[in-house]
Amino acid sequence: MTDDNTGLPGPDRSIEVGQPEPLTAPWSAPPEDVTTPVPVSPVDRPDALGKPPSRSGLRWGIALLVSILVVGIAAGAFYFVSGSTATSPLLADAPSDSLYYAELRPDLPGGQQQAVGDFLSAFPGFADRSQLEVKLSETFDRLIGRASNDKYDYSTQIKPWFGGQIGLVQPNLPIVSGTNHFLGLVLVTDATKATDWIKSILAGTTTTTESYGGVTLTEGTRDQMTGAFGVKGEILLVGDLDSVKAGIDAESKGSLRDNDQLRSAAAALPGDHLAFVYVDNKGLLAWTRGQTALGGQSGQLLADIQQCLSGDPSWTAVAVRADGSALVAESATPKETVVVARDSILSRLAPHLPASTVVALDTNELGKFALGTLDHCRSFPSIGTALKQIDPQVNALGGYAAYLGWIGDTGVVVTQENGTAYGGLVIVPADKAGADRVVVQIKNLLALSGGAGIKVSDEPYAGTTITTITVPGQVAGLPSAIDGAVFAVRDDVVVIGVQAAFVKAVLDTKPENSLASVDRYKQLVGRATDKNFGQLYIDLTAVREMIEKVAPSGSLGAYERDYKPYLVPFDAIAGSTWTDGGLIRGRFIIGTNK
Repeated sequence: MTDDNTGLPGPDRSIEVGQPEPLTAPWSAPPEDVTTPVPVSPVDRPDALGKPPSRSGLRWGIALLVSILVVGIAAGAFYFVSGSTATSPLLADAPSDSLYYAELRPDLPGGQQQAVGDFLSAFPGFADRSQLEVKLSETFDRLIGRASNDKYDYSTQIKPWFGGQIGLVQPNLPIVSGTNHFLGLVLVTDATKATDWIKSILAGTTTTTESYGGVTLTEGTRDQMTGAFGVKGEILLVGDLDSVKAGIDAESKGSLRDNDQLRSAAAALPGDHLAFVYVDNKGLLAWTRGQTALGGQSGQLLADIQQCLSGDPSWTAVAVRADGSALVAESATPKETVVVARDSILSRLAPHLPASTVVALDTNELGKFALGTLDHCRSFPSIGTALKQIDPQVNALGGYAAYLGWIGDTGVVVTQENGTAYGGLVIVPADKAGADRVVVQIKNLLALSGGAGIKVSDEPYAGTTITTITVPGQVAGLPSAIDGAVFAVRDDVVVIGVQAAFVKAVLDTKPENSLASVDRYKQLVGRATDKNFGQLYIDLTAVREMIEKVAPSGSLGAYERDYKPYLVPFDAIAGSTWTDGGLIRGRFIIGTNK
């Protein structure tokens, strides 16, 4: 690393990640006839983990840790390990108006098999890429065995019929009391073996059968949960009865395979990926508004807030792929009704942050965004009514613009010096005079309040004044390491923290010794896209080392032996959001130090 990187602890940990894959081979719906893929290793759900991994089982559990990315949609979360190809026969059984669709493909097709092997090779036990499938199969055997008290395994009971593709769908169905609609789709290579295995799980459960659309459906109740399953051709459908029937009807009544909006979403992302998630935003919003369970003004307010903050785009899509020594998640959503337009530029904040910065969450023009969002939200009756109740008080103090308009690019920042964490807010002011006015008002209010032992002190420093507001510890219950509220306003930067050392470190920073000069930061953020309107950077190695330093000594033995070897490879996280023509894009990278 260069001399400018001395603020970061440890040796050179530069990230080596590949260039973004071109968007010339987008994912697309399949033709009518789809060749059945060779069965491969599936993904066990993480809730199957009955207890923390033992020392002997940790190597196998690490496949779950390093290969799973969590994608939360609505009230759910989906966990997955591996790859996706350009087509999926599952789409034909997902209703066209589905609210969301997640495609999970543990068949590692194309270049992703090599890429996943490269990524996992940074972790103990995965150096031999040629044994990747064997390792994953053994992992699934152990996880499924542990979750089922060794009653089930993957290799002999699931692999013989599993076709390597999983779909998770929420159909657009009305809420029925006591029923949560959910549809699972699984590609199978042997319908009889798949059916027999599920029936073995239901042994001892009272079940009923019926024929629907030429498919035999079995419905049963266990642990107060009712579900149904059936096999339609090469697709196993699992879920509540209404959702399974909706899946059976999809091919004749309209499926996601023929949905133009999903095609547009998929075409916006790389075709060779680990997983794909699609959300019909407008459909989900309409479904939310229509649910009587929400009811009344609170339900209307919730839906209005959702629509107001999102800008009401038609869809959102996310794709995840392995890329060399990193996992990369990319997102896209149409720029149809952007609430507040912001330019995608190089960070104006990074040149003010110390090179020792380990966490930086940076968003452009925060004040402009906040004011624009407030104005936009007033057009929604429920939000406008709520804002009118506080408008008189805010206007009496100068109005929203007086308190928000001066805020420019803003970052939540954590730095470290000798293993000690410091942190606060760093702002590039859009209006320095506006920031000064707010400071004066705060001081005047504190002076008028009097009592309680609150003290305000000023210290000249680096061409400006550092103000410290001290509240006695016995009043505030503050730890001794906190000085109080500490802030400084300068023409080029505003710093707010709880430690004077943090404020001084930011004021002392010059571009040539800032985070913007650190090669490791530049490389990762550049990979995520350096010209953006929002970005994230986390030095995972430094954060881990700080936590280790303050951890109770009695717990370090087991940690060093069983966990640290699998955490050390995780090096850094970077993410960016930017405007690209008619799309708002995002890219999130988890890098290793391989």
